[in-house]
Amino acid sequence: MLEWSVDAFRAAGVTDIVIALPPGDALPGDFVLPEGTTGVPGGRERSHSVRAALAASGGDPVLVHDAARPLVTPDLIAASVRAL
Repeated sequence: MLEWSVDAFRAAGVTDIVIALPPGDALPGDFVLPEGTTGVPGGRERSHSVRAALAASGGDPVLVHDAARPLVTPDLIAASVRAL
């Protein structure tokens, strides 16, 4: 699911991606962070993970996506950026 989401953001032209992982968890399977992607330890609550990812992000605007819902499309991501 994570790879699907990262691929969608990349296809939408997003170049800097920060992934918040549960504390102590490694990346799933043989997934390797693509260039321009940063992994940070998340927190106990989703809000803590979002805060950690925002702190690691240098971007403006910033989009927050829950990779557990991987059906986001590049078109939806690009439209969201344009709307900002």
